[in-house]
Amino acid sequence: MARRQPIPERTIKALFGKSRNMCAFPSCGRKMIDEKTDTVFGEIAHIEGVRKNAARHNPNRPKESLNDIDNLILLCHDHHKIVDDKKNGYTVPQLKRMKQEHELQGAVEIGELEARLAKVYIAHATTMRTSRENRTYINSPHNEVHGNQTINFYNNPKADPLPNDAIGRDATKKAYIQHLIARYSDFASQYAPNAAAPSVNLHRAIRKEFSVKALAVPVSMFPSLCFFLQKKINGTILGKSNLKRGIPNYSPFDEWVKKHTL
Repeated sequence: MARRQPIPERTIKALFGKSRNMCAFPSCGRKMIDEKTDTVFGEIAHIEGVRKNAARHNPNRPKESLNDIDNLILLCHDHHKIVDDKKNGYTVPQLKRMKQEHELQGAVEIGELEARLAKVYIAHATTMRTSRENRTYINSPHNEVHGNQTINFYNNPKADPLPNDAIGRDATKKAYIQHLIARYSDFASQYAPNAAAPSVNLHRAIRKEFSVKALAVPVSMFPSLCFFLQKKINGTILGKSNLKRGIPNYSPFDEWVKKHTL
């Protein structure tokens, strides 16, 4: 198997600047790297996958262009898994739109912080790559002995704590809520001067209505959150137009589950 080509440092700097060191998934906003501890919480994901069996692999795309900035997006570990899970069906146009909306408010010029974060990410990725061949685990799941050196790993950080009864702890309900949020952002951004604004405003509205972020809403209030988001989708210009023409704006939860668990 051919070795994956490293992403150029200048490209990584630009990604961190444009993405403001944040996960690009609409319902996230988690920092990719903690600026105080240099802990890495995310990954650079490929929109069109590198390997043949990868999500959204495009056999017609030249290999030398796979690491171009237009094919890269910053995602936390959790959302990288979600978008690459073929059951979820995330497409190239969806991820490109997600990337564009997220990067609209990013940095135009790359400064010292982005340069430092790029070096941290490169060092982390290099350590992870070279250590896989010869590693011995010691007491902590985040510590390994590599040669004569003990290395701290942060490739599987704990997620932000959620209440035990939170929607975010139910994988299926969590995925459906994220689907509705992405659906609203997709619909609303088509007629918004600032494509990123609808997503930001939606999350503010969720907090105002439920007093917590979407994934922290209790499971008992899942129907209420679904109704809230579905009403928001139906209230967009595109949503109203679809309803007039008899076109559904989303699948109800039960139907959506059937489609995504086959």
